[in-house]
Amino acid sequence: MQAQRRLQREQDGSEVKSTELERLTAEGLTLVERRNCMDMMRDHAATEFVHHTGSTWRPRTGSIVNRQHMTAALIDSRDFLAAKRRAETEVMLPAGPKVALTGGTDFNDHRLIWGKLDQVRTKYPDMVLLHGGSPKGAELIAAKWAEARSVTQVAFKPDWTKHAKAAPFKRNDAMLDVLPVGVGYLTHFGHFRQQHMQHKGMIWDVGLITFLPKADHETTEDACNAVIMTIQMGIPVARIELLDALSVRAVNSYSKLDLPETPHLLLEFHGSETSVAEQAEMFGEIAADCGGTEFLWTANAEDRNKLWQARHNAYWASLTLRPGAKGLSTDACVPMSRLAECVTSAQSKARELNLIAPIVGHVGDGNFHTLLLIDVGDPEEISRAEEFVGWLNDLAISMEGTCTGEHGIGQGKKRYLQKEMGPMLDYMAQVKSALDPKGIMNPGKVYPRS
Repeated sequence: MQAQRRLQREQDGSEVKSTELERLTAEGLTLVERRNCMDMMRDHAATEFVHHTGSTWRPRTGSIVNRQHMTAALIDSRDFLAAKRRAETEVMLPAGPKVALTGGTDFNDHRLIWGKLDQVRTKYPDMVLLHGGSPKGAELIAAKWAEARSVTQVAFKPDWTKHAKAAPFKRNDAMLDVLPVGVGYLTHFGHFRQQHMQHKGMIWDVGLITFLPKADHETTEDACNAVIMTIQMGIPVARIELLDALSVRAVNSYSKLDLPETPHLLLEFHGSETSVAEQAEMFGEIAADCGGTEFLWTANAEDRNKLWQARHNAYWASLTLRPGAKGLSTDACVPMSRLAECVTSAQSKARELNLIAPIVGHVGDGNFHTLLLIDVGDPEEISRAEEFVGWLNDLAISMEGTCTGEHGIGQGKKRYLQKEMGPMLDYMAQVKSALDPKGIMNPGKVYPRS
């Protein structure tokens, strides 16, 4: 019902929206028919119970109202009583937008939690923080944040005496009951109790802001998988750019942004306003399925240009991560199906060789760059950088990709041509000789002089 109402509000004349509404309406009618059938079976069983026992049957919980025959007055009275109970509950809570947080007791990344809560507070300055009141973990960190920021907080602690094992789930329901639709909550997928709350939030049409306690290479893999699914589904994106967490840190400092220091995907869609909205919505669903936390999009040219300019400045921004170092840029390109594997392998190899190596990429076509920040006065570090470049070239070729996606073949990569091109290299040399018999065009750079 909530989903149907949301889609009714969002109808914009597009075929996608109208088809989705028709599907949900048909599904709702099917559920109503199932419910009515169950009511009929229950009423018949109650009649038989009276016939055989001589006493009236009463359910242990709930009512015996037959919804198929509910009158408008009965529906109105039910809604009135529910609204009254809700109003009585909300009177006990402080005024202001309610934002709930639930997290595992083993999640202790206080920087991430405080950063996320600061972002929410920027949007809702008079927010009221709701949390589960755990004595450790994410909820304790959130409580300390509220104290430091002078934010009103309310702890919904599980009532183990009353609800026993169901106490955490009853606590989740109590928090969701007081959340206005669309304000949202923060969740950590560290435990089935948090998954339960997230699932109910989606059913109740509550907006979600999520964060995941994953390592950088895992979230980078998620981002690459989102790119792969986007291309495979044929969504006509104009461009997709990847910035890993290290690149985002550099961009934030250089371009004065405040993006979360996690891998980001920047996308651009072309088309009419309706088609762009549909494409953005489809990608948002893919990103969420792949573990994406927030998908923001805008048609405002100023906001869009600000982000793209930050991407274009990524090279200069990355140099600030190690002042005085020189940047050595790699250029690998692999089939889309191998993108996530190749990028995460490059991150692992850089860590293994103790190299600072932020990654950016035109990942819509499988192309990415690793910028090695090296001290050119340290021969041992130069040797490690060369080892990395050679390893990455070999990896890309082994994945049926190429050791250079857009920068062309130079003197540093010509030794990889034989491995990549095989016998084709001889034919290419013959064509070169036919067009340049005197060997005056880039002599000896790619092919030996004839």
